[in-house]
Amino acid sequence: MTYTLATRMKAFQSSIFSELGAYKKEKIAAGHKMIDLSIGNPDMPPADFVREELVHTASKKESYGYTLSGIQEFHEAVTEYYNNTHNVTLNAEKEILLLGDKMGSLSLKEIMINTNLEINEIENALKLLIDRNLTKIEIGPSGENTYRFTKDWYGVLGINKNASKNEIKMAYRNIAIKNHPDKNHGNTEAEKVFKEASEAYENIMKHR
Repeated sequence: MTYTLATRMKAFQSSIFSELGAYKKEKIAAGHKMIDLSIGNPDMPPADFVREELVHTASKKESYGYTLSGIQEFHEAVTEYYNNTHNVTLNAEKEILLLGDKMGSLSLKEIMINTNLEINEIENALKLLIDRNLTKIEIGPSGENTYRFTKDWYGVLGINKNASKNEIKMAYRNIAIKNHPDKNHGNTEAEKVFKEASEAYENIMKHR
C-alpha cells in the first residue's frame, strides 16, 4: 500500500547511521578494513556475573509487571533525571505517573496529513486510511481525497468510473435481481456474483 506523506515530513533528513552504514559498505567494497564505532552495540558477551544476575532476576516472578503503573526504581530514576538535568524536584511516590497511550498509532495522522486541514477533513482522511479497499490516498489543502480501490469494483458492476449514482444503482439492481439467492437455490456461482456485486455497490457508494 502507498500513501502520500504530509509536507512536514520533507524536513526530516536521512539518518546519520544510515549514511555511515552506506559509507562503511562503500569502503569495504573498495578493499578497506573498517572498525565500526558508530553505534556502540557490544559484539562481545557481558561478564559472567552480569549474565548470571540477569538469569537470576529474570527467574523471579516479582521482576515482572505492567508498566502502566510503573516500577519504583524507574520512578526514582526519572526523579533524579529531572533534578539533575532541569533542577526540578519531583516526588517519586506522588508526582511520577506513566501512561501507555498508544502514541504510535495516534501520531500516524501527523505523518500523513498537512496541518491546514479542518478537523472533519482529518477524520475523513483517517477513515480512508483504514479502509481495507483503498491503496492510495492523496489529501490536498482543499480537503479533497483521491483514492484508488484495490479491486475494480466498477468492473464488477460492469460500469465505468464516471458512472452516475443512478447508473450505479441500476447496474447493481440488475445483477442483484438476476443472481439473488431466492431465485437461484443451490447455485453457488450466482450466490458468489450476488455477494460480490453487493460488496462492490457498498464500497463505491461509500466513497461517493
